[in-house]
Amino acid sequence: MHIPVIQIEDLLAENADSEIMQGAASSGFLTLSGVDACLCIGQARQELISFFDYGAEVRQRTLRHKYDPSRPNLYRGFFPSEPEKNAMIEGFDIGADVADPTIAGDGADPLTEPTPHPGIKGWDEAAKLYMQAMHQIAGALTRSLLRSLDADETLEQSMFGRSISTLRLLRYPQHSGEKFG
Repeated sequence: MHIPVIQIEDLLAENADSEIMQGAASSGFLTLSGVDACLCIGQARQELISFFDYGAEVRQRTLRHKYDPSRPNLYRGFFPSEPEKNAMIEGFDIGADVADPTIAGDGADPLTEPTPHPGIKGWDEAAKLYMQAMHQIAGALTRSLLRSLDADETLEQSMFGRSISTLRLLRYPQHSGEKFG
């Protein structure tokens, strides 16, 4: 199976439509190369991931309702690993509201609830920068696919311009090595 490797510069310059369509039509995958350097988001990504280096107090502020019933957020925020359920992964779901606060709802719909902020210096700015870059990439990929399908590429903005997307940060913490299941 061939997975195309596409330079982010080519995607943004609209010079990769055939490779993108090839990946979409064959394996369903592609690799974007040079993203951190081209969009200057390497430091922002590191700041976001640093969330997992902070202690329980920071994580507690962002826990989902499922893990802390005093918290209102159902979908956004931190979820811990659950070794007893063979879930050896932890993560933090960030909503599009970090890039555009007008997208956040009142919490009635979990998909538009506000993202809980961990209170880490510089983290909110990094989240905004990174989410904006991911939206830029998603828009460019969608427009590329629309062009390849001979569809109106302006559909991307009308259909996805106010995206309620989720950015999921994941970490697989070390565990004892005990076999589960």
